Amino acid sequence: MKIEAIKFDEIMNAGNLIKDVFNEFVAADFPEKAIISFYEIIKEDSIRDRFYKGNTILLAKTDNEIAGYIEMSGMNHIYLLFVKKEFQKKGIAGMLIHICISLIKKNSTELNRITVNSTFSAVKIYEKLGFRKIADFQLKNGVTSFPMSFDI
Repeated sequence: MKIEAIKFDEIMNAGNLIKDVFNEFVAADFPEKAIISFYEIIKEDSIRDRFYKGNTILLAKTDNEIAGYIEMSGMNHIYLLFVKKEFQKKGIAGMLIHICISLIKKNSTELNRITVNSTFSAVKIYEKLGFRKIADFQLKNGVTSFPMSFDI
């Protein structure tokens, strides 16, 4: 397994991975309007725009197959984290987060935490990775999420 920065020609495949995982594990908890909105943020041109704006986007790959995706905005906020079904429960999400922590430590002495707005279905996963809830749930665009953080 290797972790590396996304390449321009991998953006479409990464978006497809996110959509597949989202549809299987998350979409059932979202109202239709929120699903449509989510599809907009994972379209190839949307990911490409965030890539050009400087979001950190890393892929976990095995034999050149994309197994996982993490995207950070603002240098310390997890915007998206998805692992392909057959690669789940193998520590890939933790590896992706660990690399992000390393990047934060390398690039900033002021940042000391990573934040995420977790969907209900992912709260336990983030808690296993060391995150904790920092506020009650919030409702935005019909989606309930839980603000969480990990102290570096």
